[in-house]
Amino acid sequence: MRLKTTKKKSAAKQLTHDNVPATVGLVKEVRKELRADIQVLRHEMGSFRHEMGSFRHELGSFRQEVYAKFEQVMVVVHRTQVLMEEQRGENRIVLDGLKTVLERQDRVESVLSRHSLL
Repeated sequence: MRLKTTKKKSAAKQLTHDNVPATVGLVKEVRKELRADIQVLRHEMGSFRHEMGSFRHELGSFRQEVYAKFEQVMVVVHRTQVLMEEQRGENRIVLDGLKTVLERQDRVESVLSRHSLL
């Protein structure tokens, strides 16, 4: 009898992780766990795809907002340019009027100076 127990003990000592045969139940359980892990990864990737789609959509709307703001700024710039051109035209009219008034005043002063000398 002692021989059998020693054989079992020596056989148990020789068994390592790589030498132990797997049962069908163990293989099926590992397979189920692996499938569950794969399903979790698939769901996470789907979620990631949706997040990226949402981000892309937000980026597109942000671009449109920036473009709209840029267009508003350009409208204000063009309005300012129009006002500046109008002001420049009015300034020319005023300057021409002042020039005429000053020339007339110079003529009047020269006439008065001639009369006072005579």
